[in-house]
Amino acid sequence: MKLSGHEPEVETTLPSSYDKEGDIWSMGCVFSEMLVRSSLGQEGVERYREARAAQHRDEFNRPAGPQAFHALGGRLQCVEQFHAEVLARHPDDDVLRAVSEVVLDFMLQPLEERAKDALAIRQDWISRVGGESIAPGKTTPAAPSPPSPAPSPSAALPRQ
Repeated sequence: MKLSGHEPEVETTLPSSYDKEGDIWSMGCVFSEMLVRSSLGQEGVERYREARAAQHRDEFNRPAGPQAFHALGGRLQCVEQFHAEVLARHPDDDVLRAVSEVVLDFMLQPLEERAKDALAIRQDWISRVGGESIAPGKTTPAAPSPPSPAPSPSAALPRQ
């Protein structure tokens, strides 16, 4: 079975045991490639995929595709190296830095250290880049209602 960006624990569990923590890992893979692409372009993404496949192959002693992000000890070391390359090119970009930190600190982590749901990641993102926090169990604040239309002049006239 070949899964794109699957979490490390898939190596030892059945696909029926996938859960939201697995989804968090997979989204971390997507965001990681987006981060690399935003700075290094498609050529950088190809280098990133080749480096991950090579490191995964070396660690597991078997062929790996470009979807590899994990090794026996967790996240592949080259993931951090490519994130560092992106940040070195954009040292003043707080958003790229925050995206990289969220991916590395909360998403591409061993299961016991990974964020348990998207709300936890969102709360961390807000603390890093600012914005309104949402308490657990609450929904996103609704947009303000449009103002009521002004009454028409004829509405003020007495009826006969």
